[in-house]
Amino acid sequence: MRNSGLPISESDMTRAIALYEQHGSYAKAAAAGGLSIASLRRHLKKAAQSGMTGTAPVMHGYEIAKTSHLYDENGEIIRTTVYQREERGDDFEIPKGHAIKGVSALIDADGRTIQQWVKTKQGELSPQGLTEVIADAIKAAGIPLSPSIATPAKTDKALLTVYPIADVHLSLRATEAESGTDYNLDIASADFRLYTRRLVDSAPASEAALISILGDITHHDDDKNMTPRSGHILEVSNSMFQTVRQGITLFVEFIYHALSKHKKVRVKVVKGNHDISIWMALVFALREHFNADKRVTVDLNEADYWFFRWGVTLIGAHHGHRLKPEQMAAAMAMECREDWGETLYRWFMHGHLHHRRQIETMGVLVECMRTLAAVDQHHSGKYGSQKSLIAVTFHKDDGEIARSQVSIAPSFKRARS
Repeated sequence: MRNSGLPISESDMTRAIALYEQHGSYAKAAAAGGLSIASLRRHLKKAAQSGMTGTAPVMHGYEIAKTSHLYDENGEIIRTTVYQREERGDDFEIPKGHAIKGVSALIDADGRTIQQWVKTKQGELSPQGLTEVIADAIKAAGIPLSPSIATPAKTDKALLTVYPIADVHLSLRATEAESGTDYNLDIASADFRLYTRRLVDSAPASEAALISILGDITHHDDDKNMTPRSGHILEVSNSMFQTVRQGITLFVEFIYHALSKHKKVRVKVVKGNHDISIWMALVFALREHFNADKRVTVDLNEADYWFFRWGVTLIGAHHGHRLKPEQMAAAMAMECREDWGETLYRWFMHGHLHHRRQIETMGVLVECMRTLAAVDQHHSGKYGSQKSLIAVTFHKDDGEIARSQVSIAPSFKRARS
């Protein structure tokens, strides 16, 4: 694509004219020529200024300012003069790394736009930017589609196994001096692969599985390396692109391993406070990757609080940044009134707090999941929790019947002597 800051050559103008005449619209011509619409329009406007496109009916990049007519004695038009002027500015293109935050407009008495002011903010992904990140990450991941995963022969139709995964914080950077151990994207990935495989291997052979991804899968949401809302500076080990690519790869591998144990796998991702936008990349990438696999369902519900029913058990999921644990039972009762009345057991899982915590209120077991991540510099001395993963198995008629746990050895600092 030609940079608009470079001079436009005669061959550029000639090619733009040919593309437009062949395809008849700016969008189709630009796509065929590998140009942006704005670049094509600039080339055509330059061609018009050079006299290469004629003057009728209106030159590219120009608009009719007024027309005047010369009449004969019978009132018939014998000549029309069309006055043209340059259009008001070029097409607006969002600067790279910016997202539109607001638009102001000056309009005339008939409601037509005279001028617009577009406000952008640096460091936030626009929908187009996020789409490009997702597409690039899927392409770069290079994971083969539909490897030969045999459907398990013996599974229990009455059972569902839930795998809650919270606060992986991919690309969090920690050092031994800060937290007793090093932590970065490579270490986090190796730990994730090892411990999720152990967890699946230790769980019962239920026919159905639910992989519940409870937010903060990535430590940062863009390359500003700050929390999206509070603006805390984050220590990170890798770029956003590398982090998203690795996250997609890890969860694709996790799902394939779950398919070796369970006949059907449902995947639900809820956003956290660290991955408030990037969580969508994981959702859409997984949905696209497994779109043709009838054994995998990737849920596209975008709600912060998500609910699922298995027989007599009602299950809830939320990251934990917008709803306190003590409020989760009431939210479940309010949002799922029918299911609440028809079920005997209720379980609400969340993350965010980075340590195991269980409270029972209104007949709901509200449970916080531990993190796999090390403690970074900001939280050093604040978190003293152990690290582990659990799998919880539910019977359609009997509620929770089994748990599996994989523990990760803790790391500690050494006092100087």
